[in-house]
Amino acid sequence: MEISKTLEDIGKFFNEILGYLLPGLVLFLLTYYFLDPTQVQKDKPFFDLNIWLILFSSYILGYIVYAISYYLNDLFKNTKYFKKDEEIIKSKIQELDEFIISVKKIKELIPIIETQKMDFHSVRNFAMAYVPEVDQKIYTFMFRADLFKHLKDIFLIISFWGIIAYLSKLSLNNTLLFDTQEYNIVIIVLLLILTYPLNEGKKRFLGIAYKIQFNIFLAKSYPIKNENQK
Repeated sequence: MEISKTLEDIGKFFNEILGYLLPGLVLFLLTYYFLDPTQVQKDKPFFDLNIWLILFSSYILGYIVYAISYYLNDLFKNTKYFKKDEEIIKSKIQELDEFIISVKKIKELIPIIETQKMDFHSVRNFAMAYVPEVDQKIYTFMFRADLFKHLKDIFLIISFWGIIAYLSKLSLNNTLLFDTQEYNIVIIVLLLILTYPLNEGKKRFLGIAYKIQFNIFLAKSYPIKNENQK
């Protein structure tokens, strides 16, 4: 049992490192690539840089990416033309039989609770409390959803930097430190296109993370009896 717990903790540790290191490394690579060599001196090619410096910088940048993603999410949720994916996912789950039956079951287990006043996360927390073994599964899917979201936000940031740089070059003759060679336009467009499948991947894993505990909660609440049971 202790070995299993130790392996689980090690897995979480590596996920935590990768969760910040990978997005930070992608941001580091793209920024280094798109920096205008005529304005910023690149002493060495990327692969000749100190590997430990790259890893340390990438890890720090990962936290910056996380902060920016949080800010963008908070910014867009208050606008008229954007609605948080999280809210859409939650509203769809609340219409599913799994959620509706889970609410009824919680009411049976704890009659004092006024389930009509419970929001999505309250119901979800109660369901998770009865099936603590699902925590690792939820963590895994949330980790994947966050990774997709951070990569999407990085591609958006780099793309907007490039678009503004091209416009600035045309109007002000200033590239904003962006390498505005013509072939980079194709890369920017490709990054923008890739934000769509990345966002879809985020929604898929976030939906699973928000829904999986209700299925397991109901499976434990209404176990299937075998033929020998009366």
